[in-house]
Amino acid sequence: MKEVPLNMFLAHIHTDLMLFSCSCAKLLLQYGASVNYLSEEEADTPLHIAARHGLEKHVRLLLRHGAAVNKKNKEEQTPLNAACSQPHGSDHMDLYYKVCKELIENNADIHTKDRDQQHPLHLACKNASSKVVEMLLELGSNVNVMSYSGSTAMQYILQNVAYKLEHRPENVVRALLNYGAVRIWPGALIKVLTYCCSSPRTIEALMNTYDRVRATEDWEDAVPHEIQQQQADNEHSLAPTGQI
Repeated sequence: MKEVPLNMFLAHIHTDLMLFSCSCAKLLLQYGASVNYLSEEEADTPLHIAARHGLEKHVRLLLRHGAAVNKKNKEEQTPLNAACSQPHGSDHMDLYYKVCKELIENNADIHTKDRDQQHPLHLACKNASSKVVEMLLELGSNVNVMSYSGSTAMQYILQNVAYKLEHRPENVVRALLNYGAVRIWPGALIKVLTYCCSSPRTIEALMNTYDRVRATEDWEDAVPHEIQQQQADNEHSLAPTGQI
């Protein structure tokens, strides 16, 4: 029987889930669809595509039918790498956590690296997926391992704080610090202020790792005026009546 490219259908699920329900996928598998069929361009398996789009039920179904959990595509990503690397809104954080948990419970390698030597931990930090980060750390991911660019997980999250405020990036920073992430060199704190000035809680989490830090005149200049004004307005609005 000729192989049916199941991933050709899966690739379109994210645009309209009704086009290809989980029950339809199950039916195709029963009639000979190849669970490990590779796409031509990226060498993605159906599991790569389902994981990337946060399709928990499809991931579970594919794994039950023998999907290769650690198969790599042309970017040397496994399905776990693909799930961790996919940007998603804060309202989908639990969904991607469940997908990653399902993959890991089916023996996905948490130490696998893609073409850029990025581990799942790096990719989850880039997307501020705090629950995934905590799970990976609990299972033994190396908190200080570097990617090909020389960046650690901490650097990945700090570089993306401003774009992930709804994800509460400070939770990722705290988790990394709790598992032994190397502290930011004090001389680099001004750069951190520039990256993270829109998230005071992230800065607070970093500052709490030092007994004392000597501030410089450059610190205030590192924070844009509009951010300073916004924080001042927030403090003003939260002040008790009669104390403004």
